[in-house]
Amino acid sequence: MGPMWVGPMHDAEFVAGMRGDAAARGWSEPDRLLGSFLEEAEAEAKGALLFYHLGEVQRALAKRGLRQPPLAALLPLLRGAGFGAAQAHSETKS
Repeated sequence: MGPMWVGPMHDAEFVAGMRGDAAARGWSEPDRLLGSFLEEAEAEAKGALLFYHLGEVQRALAKRGLRQPPLAALLPLLRGAGFGAAQAHSETKS
């Protein structure tokens, strides 16, 4: 049996508080990572669930003769279309 949860996996308010505390202490690396966590929490609040590995997305697009835009261009496009989207902190290609 795998993991089971019934609510959000991220708490944006809590992460924002931790990020503020890290910044106040001058901790740049934790601030960067917590910024990533915060983006994920905000994306989850808009319906994003875990992540898609972009290699899988690229293969599906290639079958249709399409090319995947770079992640830096893809995320704003998804957000602009009303989707929750953020780069996963644990997977650089997702």
